Amino acid sequence: MQHAAQHAVSLDRGTASGVARVPSSFLWAAVDLPSLALEALHIGVNEYAVVTEPSCRGAVVYQASENARSVGIKPGMNVNAALAIRASLRVCPRDPDAECRHLHEFHHWAGRFTPTVSTEPPTTLLFEVAASLKLFDGIEALYDRLRRELDQTGHRCYLALTPTPGASSMLAAAGRETLITDMADLRMSMRALPLHSLRLARETLRRLRAAGVSSLEELWRLPRHDLTRRFGPDVVRKLDQALGMRPDPRRIDAIPDCFERHCELEAETVEAGFILQAARFLLEQFSDFLTARSAVASDVRVWLKHAGNPATRIDVGTRLPMRDAGQWERLLREHIQRRELRAPVRGIRLSGSGLWSGNPASGDLFETPDAVGDWARALDELEARWGDLYPIVIKSWRTKWDNLSAYFKYPQDIRRVIYTTNSIEAVHRQFRKLTKTKGGFPNEDSLMKLLYLGVQNASKKWTMPIQGWNITLSRLAIFFEGRLDGVLDL
Repeated sequence: MQHAAQHAVSLDRGTASGVARVPSSFLWAAVDLPSLALEALHIGVNEYAVVTEPSCRGAVVYQASENARSVGIKPGMNVNAALAIRASLRVCPRDPDAECRHLHEFHHWAGRFTPTVSTEPPTTLLFEVAASLKLFDGIEALYDRLRRELDQTGHRCYLALTPTPGASSMLAAAGRETLITDMADLRMSMRALPLHSLRLARETLRRLRAAGVSSLEELWRLPRHDLTRRFGPDVVRKLDQALGMRPDPRRIDAIPDCFERHCELEAETVEAGFILQAARFLLEQFSDFLTARSAVASDVRVWLKHAGNPATRIDVGTRLPMRDAGQWERLLREHIQRRELRAPVRGIRLSGSGLWSGNPASGDLFETPDAVGDWARALDELEARWGDLYPIVIKSWRTKWDNLSAYFKYPQDIRRVIYTTNSIEAVHRQFRKLTKTKGGFPNEDSLMKLLYLGVQNASKKWTMPIQGWNITLSRLAIFFEGRLDGVLDL
């Protein structure tokens, strides 16, 4: 990806200095999406296309694709002038709602790392990660993980981490991939930023440029009192906030109470693989949403949209609430592969319900880390595959699951003793040998005596020990405290 190559070249991890540094108590990450207007409209990287917005001079170019820029089309250019350069240019009006939805997708992703997330429309996302460093093995590991996951999104984006939200936002918007943990390094890293990085009023920018100022370094050379007197207090205030010399409060976005997203397919299809690929994208967003809310869910509803036909609704439920996108996808695959679609699918809508506060269930002392979840997921997959054919059987399993699942609370050693019937069959074989030649018994006591003597005689041949019996016996003694004291020498 082009943005991946750019970040590898421009990454700045602070300046070298012989002065001891004291790390800041805050660390703000900023993600900027410079091509968000194009990506929100699904404009390909190889297209000659522009996104337009209205102005007093008519429609003007807001963003241009790379191919369009290569032939001289630039933001701010009148649309007619752009069409004069390339007549086959694709012209699309800007869609702020689609841009907002794309930015909120990154909001859910950032919620996996911290609950302190703030959006700065139109293209920037800010989140504070200092409190999460221990969870992600330090700042270097966290930065590399953020960068790697951003590359996987397919969006062109820039990442900057600094002690202040203003500096992070300005560096990311300028395309500077930066990792800085010390306040003392901020000024050095920001000095080459263009003047418009401060996001000042248009008239203030015009007056500063008229005075010969084009970068922050040149702005810092001017006397502070003259800046305030000639250009207003906003200039000094924003400079001080970026350097951490003045508080820079940010509005923290609240996480919504419900989740509902949709995506349109590039072409209509009935192939399950293409449908699941789009659904996987929505399920990963749902998983990020649950992680940000510290919640789990037991139900997902998917609508497959068709042209000219009602949407096909698919309900996917699980016994144990979870947030595993991979498991949701496996269950959805079972439903889609068994269902005959009434028409090609052109879009997917997904919503989550049955939300529970908390973390996914884990096993007890003697279980493998996710044993309970494994058996519950297996039952969910069984229902997804066979539930339509055998609804009564699946319902019986669901209803009696508490009794059936009692077997799974034991470790593998004890479960093997429970389900293995070789020893019982050996005893029954000895009983059949003793009774098949007898026509009858005068009473029950005579039968019991015969069976007792037969077992005593057969037990002399039972010399092979049960594999792993010592471990099994010790675990049984813990599960059933006091009931084996006469057998074990404790």
